[in-house]
Amino acid sequence: MELADIIRERIETLNSQMPTYENQNSISVLEEVLDEFNSSRVKTVVKLKAQRISQRDVIDGLNSTLAKGETNDCVVKTLATVMGWTYEESHTFCKEELGRKNRQGVHGTARKLKEAKDSLPKTIERIYHPHPETGVKGIYYVQPNKNITKMSIRRFIQKHPTGTFIILVRQHAFALVDGVIIGNYKDSQTLRKIVLSAFKVI
Repeated sequence: MELADIIRERIETLNSQMPTYENQNSISVLEEVLDEFNSSRVKTVVKLKAQRISQRDVIDGLNSTLAKGETNDCVVKTLATVMGWTYEESHTFCKEELGRKNRQGVHGTARKLKEAKDSLPKTIERIYHPHPETGVKGIYYVQPNKNITKMSIRRFIQKHPTGTFIILVRQHAFALVDGVIIGNYKDSQTLRKIVLSAFKVI
């Protein structure tokens, strides 16, 4: 699913709900991004102006009592974004399939996602950029000077400008859709962080 499709679905959901100030504000933000996405400047504008979209504008249920009482729930929010789930639906999945406890993060996220992939409504595929010399599985990048390093978020976005991904960095997760980060504020400010694992959502 492309970013534009996610935005359209979210706008439709918000329009179907009782109008509130927060809903109307989210609709305005998303409609502006969608207009730019559909313009002749498409990718350039979206990446420069909307390198990050707030999860609050995409996920239904973030104002619920359940969500407000949670912490360390980046995996919950990431799966809600890429699977099209409400916060509660994703919260339940993470508890039942990934062994997540309330107010605690998911430990061994990559392994547990791989084990639970058949329970997901969409297909996920592990992304690898193997070490070019040793063949070791991982996410590596060959620099212009031929040095081989692990891939940063910035490099991953450059390599994968389209598509929907679950990105795992140290002790954190966020969604990447068509080169746009859907996560918290820091996710778009720490692009030098190393991508430890990534899954493409199909």
